[in-house]
Amino acid sequence: MCATEAGAFCANVQTDEANCGSCGKSCARGQACVSGACVGGGLKCGADGGAGTLCVPDGGAPFCTDTQTDDANCGACGKTCPVGQACSGGTCSNSCGGVDGGGETRCTRDGGAPYCAATKSDNANCGACGKVCPAGDVCAAGVCSSGCGGVDGGGETRCAPDGGAPYCADTKSDNANCGGCGNTCVTGQVCSSGQCASPCQPVLLISTIATPQAGLVSSLQASTSEFCSVDYFNINGTTALTAAFIAKYSAVLVYNDNGFPYTNAAALGNTLATYFNGGGRVVVALFADAGYPLAGAFVTDDFLLISPLGAPQAADSFSSAIATQDVVPTSPILVGVTSITGTGTGWRGTQSVENGGVAVAKWASGEPLAVTGKVTDGNGHVRNRVDLNILPSDIASGAWTGNGIQLLRNALLYQ
Repeated sequence: MCATEAGAFCANVQTDEANCGSCGKSCARGQACVSGACVGGGLKCGADGGAGTLCVPDGGAPFCTDTQTDDANCGACGKTCPVGQACSGGTCSNSCGGVDGGGETRCTRDGGAPYCAATKSDNANCGACGKVCPAGDVCAAGVCSSGCGGVDGGGETRCAPDGGAPYCADTKSDNANCGGCGNTCVTGQVCSSGQCASPCQPVLLISTIATPQAGLVSSLQASTSEFCSVDYFNINGTTALTAAFIAKYSAVLVYNDNGFPYTNAAALGNTLATYFNGGGRVVVALFADAGYPLAGAFVTDDFLLISPLGAPQAADSFSSAIATQDVVPTSPILVGVTSITGTGTGWRGTQSVENGGVAVAKWASGEPLAVTGKVTDGNGHVRNRVDLNILPSDIASGAWTGNGIQLLRNALLYQ
């Protein structure tokens, strides 16, 4: 973030000629900013269509090259492959194996050194060595085309990465271009109909008593075909919850029952943070976001959306027919949730929202019921989250009647 008298702005100090290495440091006319240093004579690599790496030889003019395929600059500027070898994936080799393990074709320029080419997708060697696609065309399955029809006749999407050659992608099924160019599915998900999703969504309930409230697991299992399993884990039991164990679940619902606080809230929070940073979904409900709160990295990393405070038993209600309660009626958290009512034996908190959370539903008392928000995980990815101000055990026991199970279901599916 850089600041001027006109205001603040974002700058990439590794590549911005006006802010090269630091805010306000401008490169001289004719120079380029490379890795935070002003070099060369104004030659840019990548963004202007040139190859991706800028090389500056001693006493010579700077130039752009692709160090993945250039025999004279293989893997790094100035690294020349021996006679008879070709540069493939930044490595000099006698054969062409392909960067991804798929076979490439060994090509030989007239009077020049051999090189490797992916003739199924290389615009300069499309279908055969030296066959160049016309400007604006892309090479798909070894054929130059102005569009992307797909090998099987189904339409593909033309993608053009910054500084790279255009390519065709099936955005309905490509995990690296799911729903759009460059949209990559997280580990454990697959691209289906342009949406990243787990092919089967096992979920885990984590609380502090030996067995869950009767009917909670079975009701959630029956609430949707997207849950292939609903399991329960007693966090206060003799078996420790590990990141490896929890990683097999698509989502977890974390709560604790009245009178049973966590024996090690920090250890649980650390495990949940690791799981969330790995792509898992975490829903927090009473009393984990109230009287017996979580601790550890999940809290200190600002993932929690409800500020933990007390949670009394209360006679309260929610109705989708009342605008001050159904605050964001289009929210996926509220699909099929028309009413939740309690006569005084159910628990709900008196909390406030935090870390940018938004109450999409409120109790009649004005307290938040469901809070959604966007948080940045440990990998820098902006993720959707939801926390609930209701005790899941009370939904199963009947202390809260109505559509509580649907609320839990929607929260576990939210991503």
